[in-house]
Amino acid sequence: MNVIVTKKYYEILFDQTNSILVIRWKDYVHELNVSQYKQEMLKAHEYLLDLQPRFLIHDGTEAVYPPTEDLHEWTLATISPIYEKSGLEKMAYVSPHEYNTSLFLKGMVTQAKDKFQRPERKLFTSIEDALCWLLGD
Repeated sequence: MNVIVTKKYYEILFDQTNSILVIRWKDYVHELNVSQYKQEMLKAHEYLLDLQPRFLIHDGTEAVYPPTEDLHEWTLATISPIYEKSGLEKMAYVSPHEYNTSLFLKGMVTQAKDKFQRPERKLFTSIEDALCWLLGD
């Protein structure tokens, strides 16, 4: 995978051969207030629209972010439509180790699957398992 950009709060990687974009959230994300977090989410997802991959991995393994109901609703209303617009086929979420963030992500994935038919979404505990699912291995 090629590193496209490295920022303080995330890193974007792209595997052009398999058309996989990875947004790897970093531990520093906990420093952001909700408004700043939303801005960083939007910036990170610009790469999704620019590169138009078939697959997306949100690697939250090291991310710790205090979940809020507002953030949950905002993500479903603002970020999920970007996934449909980009033409993604599948997206994998790699769950963080931190319990509250992991629980938040699990609930969000479940609600997104209920609300949006595309892309297909699934939650994993490792990036290796996510890659296997995306590539059909």
